[in-house]
Amino acid sequence: MPVRRATPADEAAAWELVDEYHTTFGVVVRDDRAATRRDIEGPGGVWLAGDGGAPAGCVVLRPLPALGPRAGEVKRLYVRPAHRGAGVAGALMDALEAHA
Repeated sequence: MPVRRATPADEAAAWELVDEYHTTFGVVVRDDRAATRRDIEGPGGVWLAGDGGAPAGCVVLRPLPALGPRAGEVKRLYVRPAHRGAGVAGALMDALEAHA
C-alpha cells in the first residue's frame, strides 16, 4: 500500500485518523487538530497510507528536543480495521524510519 508524508492539504484526513485513534483506544489526554497541523508542518511529520479515497492509516513522528537534536518518538500509529493484517503498519513504520 502506498505511503506518503502528509502535507498541509492533508490536514483534515490526518486529523480524522488521529481522532479515530483517540476514540478507538479511549485516549484520555488527546491531541487537538492544531497539534496535528503542527505535526504535519514541523520537523517530525505525519505519514498516511492509502491508495486513493479515504486513508487506511497513519503514523506521527514527534521531535524530542530535550533529548537532543535527532531524538524523536513515534505517536499515533493507527490502521483502520478494514486494512489490518495487510502490512499497512509495517509500511507506515518503514516510511517513518526512512525519514528519521
